[in-house]
Formats: sequence, C-alpha cells, structure tokens
Amino acid sequence: MPAYFYNPYQFIPVKACAKENRTPFSKIDDLKQPEHCVRHDFWYKKGLSGKITCTLKTRSPLIVGGQQTASDKHGKEPGIVKPYFDKDKKLAIPGNSLRGMVTTVAETISHSSLRVLYDMQEGFYSTRMLTGEAFENIGLLLKKENGWYIFPLEKEPSLGKYDDEDDRHFFDAHQCFHHRHNNERHIDGVLYIRGWHKDMPKKLRETYLPWDGKIVEKDLLPVDEAVVAQLESMLRESREHKRKQDPDDDFPWLPKGYEAHEGRSWDKGKSLVLDGDLIYYKSSFRLRERKTVVTQLSYSAIGRRAVDGALADAFARAAGDDRSILPWGAPKRDHSLTPAEALFGVVEDKPADQARNLASRVRFSDARLLSDASTALLPEKLLKVLNSPKPPSPTLYFSNPRHPGYISKSDLNLNVHEPNGRKRYLPHPDAIDPQDEEQRRFHFEANTGRQDYKAHLHLKGQPVRTGAAFEFEVSFENLAPKELELLHCSLQPVEGFIHRLGLGKPLGLGHVEIVQADISVIDRQQRYTIADLLAEKEAFQPFDPSGLSGSASLIAQETLETLLTLSNPANIHHPVCYPYSQFAGQRVYNESKGFEWFVCNDRAAASGDSDYEGQHLRRLNTRNADGVEEVVPTLDADIDCPKKTQGGGNWGQH
Repeated sequence: MPAYFYNPYQFIPVKACAKENRTPFSKIDDLKQPEHCVRHDFWYKKGLSGKITCTLKTRSPLIVGGQQTASDKHGKEPGIVKPYFDKDKKLAIPGNSLRGMVTTVAETISHSSLRVLYDMQEGFYSTRMLTGEAFENIGLLLKKENGWYIFPLEKEPSLGKYDDEDDRHFFDAHQCFHHRHNNERHIDGVLYIRGWHKDMPKKLRETYLPWDGKIVEKDLLPVDEAVVAQLESMLRESREHKRKQDPDDDFPWLPKGYEAHEGRSWDKGKSLVLDGDLIYYKSSFRLRERKTVVTQLSYSAIGRRAVDGALADAFARAAGDDRSILPWGAPKRDHSLTPAEALFGVVEDKPADQARNLASRVRFSDARLLSDASTALLPEKLLKVLNSPKPPSPTLYFSNPRHPGYISKSDLNLNVHEPNGRKRYLPHPDAIDPQDEEQRRFHFEANTGRQDYKAHLHLKGQPVRTGAAFEFEVSFENLAPKELELLHCSLQPVEGFIHRLGLGKPLGLGHVEIVQADISVIDRQQRYTIADLLAEKEAFQPFDPSGLSGSASLIAQETLETLLTLSNPANIHHPVCYPYSQFAGQRVYNESKGFEWFVCNDRAAASGDSDYEGQHLRRLNTRNADGVEEVVPTLDADIDCPKKTQGGGNWGQH
C-alpha cells in the first residue's frame, strides 16, 4: 500500500534572465551613465530612496543562531546554537539572515543568477562506483620530476585465519604502508586487510602483495596530472559531508593510518594525494601514443568516479544555454548584472584592481523582538540530524529534459542531464495551521533513546516560540521603480506568504510571515539643497506601492506563481519529511539511516525482477504511480528492496 510523503524541498526550474533586464558591467565606467541608477556616486533623477518598515511574525518555532559551539564527539556533547542578541542585548534576528531570505526570493522571481554554485568552488561531482566497476589493480603512486607514475604491484590472494599465523605477518598493519614514510631496510611485501579494526585476529580475509621494495623504471605507468587533480578534487568534495558523521576526522576517506603521513594537509597549496601512496588504479592502452596510461585512481576498491560534465554547463543549458544564470565571475559568463545582482551587489574573486565589485543599494537592519525575550523563548531543544543526501543524488537533483524519469548514479551525465532548479523548502502544515498551539505537531526534536543515537551529530538550540513579532527596516537608495517593485514583492509576494528562515527548515522550523511592509521615501536631491539643509529630520513620506507595477516589471509572473504554489500550506496533503523506507522498518519522520530509501529505490530499479522503474522527484502538476495528478509531487516509502552485501578495506605492511 502506498505511503506517500513530500521531500522537504522541491525545485523551481531556472530560466534565462531577459536581456532587457540586465545592466552591462564589463568595467566600472559602464555604470557611469545618466540613465543608470545602478551606482552610488549619482542621484538618479527618477530614482527612489527610502525605507520599508517591516513586521515579521513567527508561524512556527524559529532558531536563528548568534553563536554556535562545536559538538564534542569524545565528550558526547551536541553542538549548541545560542540565540542572537543585538548590541543593546535585545533578542533579534540578524540582518544578514533576513537579507538571505529575501534575496533568495528576489533571485528566483526575477530569473537572476545563482549566488553560489557547488562545483565552481569544490571541483568535480562524484558518485560511488557499482560493485561491477570495482578497481582490480593496486600500485604505488610515485611523483618524479617529469610527472606522476604508478608502479604496479602484482596480486596474490591469500585467505586464512589471522590466529593461525605468526604475529610478524601482520607487523603494524594498521599503520598503512607508504613507500616514502615506511622506509625499513627490507620488506617482504605489502598486506591489504579488508575491514581492519581492533578485533583483527577474528577477521578471515587478506590480500598479500609480494614485493622486494625496489622500483623497476620500465614498469612505471604514466598518470596524467589531470587524473591526480581529479582525485584530489573529489576528496575535497566529499570531506564536509563525511565530517558530519565524524567532525574530528580530517581525512575520513583515507585508509586508517594514512592521515599521519608527513605533508598531507587540507591547507591551500598543500596536497591530499602524496608521492608514495598505495592506491588502486585503472589503466587503458592509447593506440595513438602506443602506451598504457593510468586513467583513474582511488583509495578504495569500490571508490568514487567523477561525473562526466560540469554543473555550471548543465545549469546554463537548463536556462536555455544562457550563462547569465551562473554566479558573478563564472567563466564564459556575460558581463552584465541580473536584477538581484544589481540590487544586492556582487563581489568578484579577483585582485582588487581587476575585480568588478558593486556594493548593495539595499541594507537590512536586525529584526528586534517587540515583546519580552523571557516569554518569547522556548526551553532548549535537541534537534534531529539534518540529513539531506550528499549531492549529486540524481534521484532528487537532476532530470532528463527529453525523457523524464529515474536516473541511476552510474548513468548521471551532466552533458545530458540537467539540474532541477533552485531549491525551495515546503511548508509543514502540522506546525503552522492549527490556531491552538496545543494542537500543533512538531517533528524537529531528536529521540535520544534510539539505539544509534550519537550526540555529537546533533545541534541544541533555544527556539523563538510561534507568534513572536519582530520589527526591522530595509533601507534602499537610488532604485528604479521596477527595482523597488521587485524588492517589495520579495518581502511580501502576497498576503500570508510563508518565508523560511533559520535552522531546521527540513524539520519544520523557521516558518515566518512578513505581515507589514510599509514603504516611505525621501527626495535625496531635495534633501541636499540649501532649502532642506537645516531641516531637523529626514523628510520621509508614505509611498503607495500599487503604482510601481507596469509593463517593464522585473518579475517573471509564471515563476512567481510556482513559488506561491510551493509556499502554500493548502497544497500539502501528506507528511513533509526526509525519505524513509517501510521495507527497512522505518516510519514517517524517521531519524536513523536516512540512506535506506535511496538504497531501496536504486536496488529495486536495478533488480530487473519487477516493473519498478525507480522513483524520482517529479515536477509540479504531474501524475504519481497511481495516475493521480498532484500539484506538489510526492514520493512513496513503500519499496520492496533486494538484499545486497557490502565491504570495505585498509592497507597494512608486512
């Protein structure tokens, strides 16, 4: 029987920004035109300056941190998020948090560029290999003056019980052999131990690699610099995700003991992949060059493979082959500002004398609580682990525009597939609909009694209760009428619009509504005349925003409607939660083993034993497996999952 649920977030497709809505900015002088208001040195005659006075109310508990204490794995303590207090010791919401919330809406509804893009900073996307793709060859990675090489080591499998052998056969196995650092005068070979741990004598399998310790030059296989760079990039890409499980492990992807080798470092300019590492490799024969070269490297037999293609190119393709969707400064991007960039500013990662930087013409104050903090703050709560799957997770993040459907990890190709768009968190009606707070149902608190509970993976925070009111101001300078319309709409798209703010959005925290957004303006040109020079106060006048809309609007109405659909609690009819697997005995709002649904989905799709084609995150207004059209698409927790074994490994010296 189907068990439908909504993934905590859906996606809004990206589209190209209309060229007439862009502002040329190849150099600073491009902005020094009388018709441009995108500048700070000239009061545009038709420009609007002033402020928007806003009242924000919480529609569910809200955690916006001011200071965060790191978790302690060894002390078994969670991280702690302290409430934010402003300079006057008043409970508040930081202006930067408000800016991020509003900017996200502005970027979406104006088809502006993405602020950040994953692979522009981290490198390659990667996915775990299938068992059938496993590496079979092992060698030493060596760096010489003219490049990188692999010295192959022949394999001779040796199976047996450790307690049948003399201790010398397993000398310092857990220290991990390294050609440069393990420099004993004589070695008989290298021992590979699958799944080494402190109960090693009870393990049954090993692979012994006989070797006399000498490097034979004629046997060396060349390795392209790009192959080493790709491995380095994939390691850095996977670091932050893996460190969520073990914050103290700086090298979670390495065989045990390798992190101790001299020179291995995350620091800029340092290397993670070292000369002398024992490593798996794949090679191929290049007919044109008439030689065998190494094409892939991995520290694990079933390692990760780089996904073909670049995420930046895939996003540009999804936006109609328009690279204006990419962050400012991206390679091959056009030299023009999209509307949100022109409003909120840009910073280019280049030397100061070369960078095209632009300060924001919009400023957000902190939002100050309008009541007493002692009644607005709830007792401290321990949050569930934020458990989103590691990108690229094609089930959720990618689709084939020509053939919509499930995409396996091994099939993901960014030269073919496209990202689903901008992430938007769905509202949780259970948390916000009932007028009586006692009837509301919250699902963000952790269960400390479960068997796999690990305190250091959690955060503890003191939420602001539902119904708390805050006030803040948004100051703006020199805006064109259509820019002010975009800013005001981003604050309050429609009456009752639910924004998402702060920590724990996938868990149902952080529903807020801007219930008031009153515009007042000031005539800056008049303000700096002699007649107004001695005025005691700035003369702000109320301003009616209804006159801002027009044919030259920066707002894409179709995309605005999509945003409103995803933000409307009335469109949500099933639980909003991370994917869970009934087959694995999990229930809705499950906390443990968040990967189970994805494993079941992938295995069932690959089994060939049924008509199951695999689930994927569909677009809005599409039909589910039962043929029912859904405004917001669901996923199903009821998947029969074929069984499969797993394994791992470590290096040792013999």
